Amino acid sequence: MKKFIGRKTEVELLKKTINSNKNEFVLVYGRRRVGKTELIKHLKNSFDGDFIYFIAEQTEYNTNLQNLTQIINSVCNHYGSFERIEDIFSFLYEESKNKKITIVLDEYPHLRAKKDGLDSILNAIWENNDYQDGNLKIIICGSYIDIMKNIISHTNPLYGRMTCVIKLNPMNYLESAQFYPRASNIEKVYYYSCFNGIPYYNSFIDDSFSFEENVKNIILNEHSILENEPQIILTNELVKIEGANTVLDVISNGTVKYCDILNKSKLPNAANLNYILNKLIDMELVKKTFPINQINNPKRTFYSINDRFLLFYYKYVFKKLSYKTIMPIQDFFNKYIKESFYKDYVPKAFEEICSQYLIYQSISGKHLIYEIGKYWYNDQKNHINGEIDLVAKNDDGYTAYECKFNQSRILTKLDMQDQIQNYHKLNLPFKKIHYFVINKPNVKINDIEFTTLSDIYNPK
Repeated sequence: MKKFIGRKTEVELLKKTINSNKNEFVLVYGRRRVGKTELIKHLKNSFDGDFIYFIAEQTEYNTNLQNLTQIINSVCNHYGSFERIEDIFSFLYEESKNKKITIVLDEYPHLRAKKDGLDSILNAIWENNDYQDGNLKIIICGSYIDIMKNIISHTNPLYGRMTCVIKLNPMNYLESAQFYPRASNIEKVYYYSCFNGIPYYNSFIDDSFSFEENVKNIILNEHSILENEPQIILTNELVKIEGANTVLDVISNGTVKYCDILNKSKLPNAANLNYILNKLIDMELVKKTFPINQINNPKRTFYSINDRFLLFYYKYVFKKLSYKTIMPIQDFFNKYIKESFYKDYVPKAFEEICSQYLIYQSISGKHLIYEIGKYWYNDQKNHINGEIDLVAKNDDGYTAYECKFNQSRILTKLDMQDQIQNYHKLNLPFKKIHYFVINKPNVKINDIEFTTLSDIYNPK
């Protein structure tokens, strides 16, 4: 049996919910491949009762109803048919008076799309007073983020009905590292840089091979498991896939401002770009960010790809597919990926890992922070402006974090002194400067703290 990894908080919450002695109505949602189905299936092992798991298909409503009926008959030792979903729940509620029953409606949006008013029907079922003495757990689950968010909006009939709502996010760098335990800490950064925190992607990693072998085997080789994954992600929810491909390609190559994305993407008009960006943001594939000291300043709004696997694909593969098909894969990797990946791409991913480490420390109560992100400065006197990539704010003010993922040269005292002088010259309000490094340098400067790669992957 495949080992289930991570999700400790979500597992504990769901176990407590489905093993309660009352009716429960649960919503689990998150982007495609984030591990919703595996999480729910994992619960079956800890549930003492009938567990009905149904995946709705993109087919007619009555076909789904017939398939659901077959599963219920099999699990509950029932022999009969149900003409309406109301009849199904009426039967399950009666059964749940004598035993615990969990029914999972996975890919609920497929079912909902073929039955007008299904949310209202479920609401009426849940509100039926005749069912209140049962022990039925209803779990609805789905990947269409905008649809699932609509279910918990105040205008939806199901608003306020859920007893438990779980938004499943990609795993952080620590949980992701459990998929490749034999990798060195540096290799773990490489893996997270490429495969992100998506369990489905990470499940294919074989850490008995090198990082580069895994990239070739999982992404680059012909017929590899993730070769067409980006297009599958987009066609799942987007009609205008050509425009989405263009926008993702432009952003992946460092274009982050709206006006520049519009110009470089050469879309017909701003309305097209707005539609695509909003859809990609709803799908959580693109994020919109501001410097922490310039919140909601439209002039300091930036767009970035929110999935490192997708970023890797569009930065290194998308426009070079024709080369990939005619070149040896190792040559393709060496020519078009290797130098940029290790020199530029991984250090940016390392900043993301450092940010997650700081958030982890804050949640654990070890180093409380209120905000974290980029910091924008504008020194009008010296005509200098720019950004600092990682800054956190707490009760003591701002702390600047320098993330140095540099294997070719050890950080020197001069490097740090120059950095301090630059901050003083710009008159930036940083109480402290903190360095994230691979290995702690053999130098010391007052008021500078260090966190090493070993600290990051073995947090205390």
